[in-house]
Amino acid sequence: MLDTFRRGAEAAGAQVDVMRVADLDIEPCTNCDGCRDTGECVISDDMEGIYKKLAVADGLILASPIYFGSVSAYTKAVIERFQIYWFINFGNENLKHLKTPTRRPAAFLAVGGMKNKKYCDSVRITAEALFLNTRLNFRSFLCLQGYDEKGALEKNPEVLKEIYQEGWDFVSKNL
Repeated sequence: MLDTFRRGAEAAGAQVDVMRVADLDIEPCTNCDGCRDTGECVISDDMEGIYKKLAVADGLILASPIYFGSVSAYTKAVIERFQIYWFINFGNENLKHLKTPTRRPAAFLAVGGMKNKKYCDSVRITAEALFLNTRLNFRSFLCLQGYDEKGALEKNPEVLKEIYQEGWDFVSKNL
């Protein structure tokens, strides 16, 4: 799904850097509030690279499988570590000089096996909270259901065409 969306975005002129969070060393947020005063996470891991890329990115595309009505644990760890942006953007006036740019577009892609609209609703709520805290402009949400078997999505060319077009539109209408 992400690869097809990426191809559409690149065809529209975007440069897309893909980071597979499952291959990175990212610890979950420990709720220590160490970022409250500095706007920097006290945990030293691969999340530092994600913070740096997001700081200079023109937009964000986040993708996750749906497991038990939620994003994957890897995706959730990244989202939780974006807690620093809540303190930067809303929680600490002393950090206002670090505020993230507004209006950069964001997309969230999700796919799951169970055909249950509530699963997509749950993932959407998570995406909305993430993009609000990071001050990204939530422009695209794709949540596909009923694709449990690995490679099942590739067997549906019509859906792949729609995903590709959504990637194209994300870039051509927002960047």
